Amino acid sequence: MRVPQAKPSRIRQSLAIRRRIALFTHRADAIQRHRWVHRSFTVFLAFAIPILSMASFSLLSAQPASASGIIASGVSCKSSTFCMGVDDEGDALAYDGTTWSITSIDSGNAFRGVSCASSTFCVAVDNVGNAFKYNGSSWSSSDIDGTTQIDAVSCTGSSFCVAVDPDGNALKYNGTSWSSSDIDGTTQINTVSCTGSSFCVAVDIDGNALKYNGTSWSSSDIDGTNELDSLSCVSASFCEAGDGLGNILHYNGTSWSSSSISSVPVFGVSCTSSSFCQAVDDNGNAIIYNGSVWDTPSATDASSLLAISCPKSDFCAAGDNNGNALIFTNWSAATAI
Repeated sequence: MRVPQAKPSRIRQSLAIRRRIALFTHRADAIQRHRWVHRSFTVFLAFAIPILSMASFSLLSAQPASASGIIASGVSCKSSTFCMGVDDEGDALAYDGTTWSITSIDSGNAFRGVSCASSTFCVAVDNVGNAFKYNGSSWSSSDIDGTTQIDAVSCTGSSFCVAVDPDGNALKYNGTSWSSSDIDGTTQINTVSCTGSSFCVAVDIDGNALKYNGTSWSSSDIDGTNELDSLSCVSASFCEAGDGLGNILHYNGTSWSSSSISSVPVFGVSCTSSSFCQAVDDNGNAIIYNGSVWDTPSATDASSLLAISCPKSDFCAAGDNNGNALIFTNWSAATAI
């Protein structure tokens, strides 16, 4: 298995960075051992217990599937009957509303993220500079960043995607080809979220948010020197970003404000609108935003939750660091299966 070429000299050894290195770069011995121990992929169907806070979940059933890696590399859902996950063994994992199916498309490499604009267009990026495009039935690959690891990608349509890498570059797709721009010096960019071809936000390990207006990028320090790990934007006036200290940074179109929602890193956040978001943290908690406030963390998984995608407020898929995918549905009432 190829080992990613991370650049530790530019990475602060904070808790969030150490976990990112251990979970996503294959260089940690614990993950090497973990990968061989956890050779199965279990899908847990989680249904909410009907309480006012809508923040408590009950694991009622388990549906086994077979996979070799960790889905936490990324997940992107467009509906309750279509999600695409990727793992650190080069697998793509498609969800059809009932089961997950696994396709090996990048053997020997590790996927870092995936974004689907529709059920017939997804892009997945890996640790050696490749982008894989899905057309609804098959995958095709292209080298878009040399051998540099690509950390995240966000697509709003088949003719617009933005990917980011640890060298401070943003790579833009126009439907035909990719072009690269240095937008953050040599600072590692962790993730990116776009709402259209004229608005994207990327966040980095030094607490900066970089905003794209369709032409150029501008940078602002929104979180001191704290690493920003997760991000979701639904419009040019609403974004939520999670950091390594358990804070959520809210963007209102003009400025950013911070709220503490967890005591550990917030590794994933997904918003459907300005009135619903869900975040997941390093302790396996899910935290819901109702448009006004964030609820208290609700224990959902025994493992660290590292990725989440919510196409609507009554359906989300999340991935953890033990090869599990959790499906959250029916917030208002419990459903027996």
